[in-house]
Amino acid sequence: DQCHMGSLSRDTVNDVMTWWIDGQSVGTEVTSSNTPYTIAANVFISSYGGLSQFFNGTIDDVRIYNKALSAQEIKTLYTSGTSQPVIANASSSTLTTGTSLASGLVGHWTFDGKHLSTTTATDASGSGNHGTLTGGPVPARGKMGQGLDFDGVNDYVDAGDSATLSPASAVTMATWFKKNASNSKIEF
Repeated sequence: DQCHMGSLSRDTVNDVMTWWIDGQSVGTEVTSSNTPYTIAANVFISSYGGLSQFFNGTIDDVRIYNKALSAQEIKTLYTSGTSQPVIANASSSTLTTGTSLASGLVGHWTFDGKHLSTTTATDASGSGNHGTLTGGPVPARGKMGQGLDFDGVNDYVDAGDSATLSPASAVTMATWFKKNASNSKIEF
């Protein structure tokens, strides 16, 4: 199977939620601006609630923004991961202050060597939303340097429930993933 970038953005100005695969819109849904987007509990990477629907495959470069990225920003984020050759820590080296892809970034788990220990995935956004590795995900070759391989049984990263990870209005979530099993799915 191949690596893909999956993204979800909610634009509260136009009341639209958009799903993206590999930089291309694959679906939209009209939302209500009266219903703010909130993440009501901890943010779990590779699992639904840390209890079920565990992802079987590799995940790399997980990002959460407190804004809806534009179509051009989503495409730029995607193309930044398709440049060859892939350089270790490429995901963090492209995030210079003032760039559109750094603006609004409130969670960024690269899983690269300097941002990963046996128990912790450091949040490279500077927001302090460090994740706890649970169940034994292991380092693996990722799309943007190093990623984490999840077994589909009980592995996940718990990034906590910080208010910065639950934006009051617009939000974008994005990650690179590679499935090991055809029945594995990514949920946002």
